[in-house]
Order: sequence, then structure tokens, then C-alpha cells
Amino acid sequence: MMSSFRKWDRNAYRQRIGDEEAARRRSAIMAEQMGYQVERDNLDELIADFERVNGTADLDAVADKVSRLRKPSR
Repeated sequence: MMSSFRKWDRNAYRQRIGDEEAARRRSAIMAEQMGYQVERDNLDELIADFERVNGTADLDAVADKVSRLRKPSR
């Protein structure tokens, strides 16, 4: 994925904060993105396991439960 920064912008950024800090920040962002991917993969796995055991979920029932969960509590 290419960032919206042009090459001279990246160089100026590195000069301003230093190569080590730029690398540290880049690593932190990549680790966060990997975490999101793992969560999505785990969710897909949980849904597949549910469907193996229980069959395909009733989408109307799921939508009803989601809307009930999103309602503010009284």
C-alpha cells in the first residue's frame, strides 16, 4: 500500500523525527493492523464453527438481536 506522502515528504518526516522513531512508529502501526486482521480471521473462524454446529444463522433473527443490543438502556 502506498501512502499519500510523496518521497520528499517522507524524507522530511524522517529528518524531523529521526529514522529510529520513524521505524518504531511504522512498526507500531503495522502491529496494530496485524491485530485487526487476526481479529477478523478469528471472527470468521467462530462464525464457520457456529454454522457447522448450528447451521446457517437466520439473518432476520441476527438483525433483530443486533438492533436490540444497540438500543440505549433505560
